[in-house]
Amino acid sequence: MELKDFVKETLLQIAQGVREAQDAVKEYDATVNPMQYQKTGDITNAKINNQFYPVQDIDFEVALTSSNEEGVKAGIGVLLGSLNLGTNKTE
Repeated sequence: MELKDFVKETLLQIAQGVREAQDAVKEYDATVNPMQYQKTGDITNAKINNQFYPVQDIDFEVALTSSNEEGVKAGIGVLLGSLNLGTNKTE
């Protein structure tokens, strides 16, 4: 797989995940990735229904791994994710 295809697929899955999370959190009166922000000093607030709420940033660490063992095993795996690409051949 070419790098551009990997990047495209990764970004599509992130966008799909955000959309699914937006739908899932509605029952908790929460918002994922709100549209409007206001930053005052070190504080960031999101404007939702004409009210300002504090923003909680969430960071993810993602690692790309590759391994070689007996036989042929090549590809890319995303740790803590669901994307695996490549080939696997053992004899």
